[in-house]
Amino acid sequence: VARVMPGSPAEKAGIQRNDSILKIDGVALDDAAELVNLVRDKQAGDKVKLTVRRRAREMEIEATLEVRE
Repeated sequence: VARVMPGSPAEKAGIQRNDSILKIDGVALDDAAELVNLVRDKQAGDKVKLTVRRRAREMEIEATLEVRE
């Protein structure tokens, strides 16, 4: 994660700059494009479970998707 926008679903979920998103809903990600494609298949209001690596620690974070304005 290069940047977290203030007030974004990522910030609300607790994602931080320099986190690495490893999985979304249990699906391992090979690159950022794959994350974008998987999120595109979701709708606003859907909850996703992200597996994130922060420093040497892995954690699960739940985020609620919103419509981008």
